[in-house]
Amino acid sequence: CIKPHASEQLLRITVQGTSLENPDVILWRGPAEEVWEEVQVGILSPRIPLLPVSLPYSMEIFWEYLLMASLSLFFFNLLPLPYLDGSQFLDTILEASLQDPRRINSDEYELEAVEERRRPRRNVWWKEVLRWLIPELTIGLLAVCTLVGTLNIYWH
Repeated sequence: CIKPHASEQLLRITVQGTSLENPDVILWRGPAEEVWEEVQVGILSPRIPLLPVSLPYSMEIFWEYLLMASLSLFFFNLLPLPYLDGSQFLDTILEASLQDPRRINSDEYELEAVEERRRPRRNVWWKEVLRWLIPELTIGLLAVCTLVGTLNIYWH
């Protein structure tokens, strides 16, 4: 028989299995508070022996991963890249924020511009620059993040 040192903290844990005759005994070395952090204690027992005891925990992990994947796709779809919803969202935001406040409820058009099939004389060239620049910067930022992430994997 081995006797532990007086400064050691040992905890005896009895695990009751399906049979009531032979419980398993585990010795835990360390503070008793760690048992609550490290060991899952429960009374779950499957009614059908084919189902594992960890099925509820596995389903919880599955739903967490599914939620994370759905949210990741949601935010990725909001990026202002061509063919994603973020580019249409960006166009709507630019139209709403850069619109002339005097022409919000106005049905006035420049007749000369309509007859000549040219753009109105409003100075909106920078709106077109923003529509081109923001998706290009987003693509560049995604490329840099991918490169840094790849390099980070190889360095560590």
